[in-house]
Amino acid sequence: MGVVFGGFIIFCFAMMVYKKIYHDKQLILDNPILTIPTQASSKAVIISTFGVLSEHKCYRWGYKGSKLMSVVLDKERIFLSFGNDEQVKHIDFYHRLGDKYELNEVSQKFLDETGVVVNVKIDLRQGDEISEK
Repeated sequence: MGVVFGGFIIFCFAMMVYKKIYHDKQLILDNPILTIPTQASSKAVIISTFGVLSEHKCYRWGYKGSKLMSVVLDKERIFLSFGNDEQVKHIDFYHRLGDKYELNEVSQKFLDETGVVVNVKIDLRQGDEISEK
């Protein structure tokens, strides 16, 4: 009887963890700011109002004191910093944004959705390889 009850408790705990992970992933999928296709697999990196979903990781902010702190865009990569007062995590991805209009659109989405002003590290007047479509 005790083994069955212990197994049931473990099963319930596993279901609660699964439900939380599924909920986090669904929030990210439902609120995308930027979707970056990857060459390595059929899955894309999705940067959202609530976090980042990559092939192997789900990073979450916007709850329990965790927040998106900064976003930096350069010609090739997007750099994200998030966390709380005690711990900050930094991640980055290649973004594949091809022109200044895409950069401006993504920057505006971040501002509108998260309140974070994107720091764009590209001087478009200097003839960088970002095209003007």
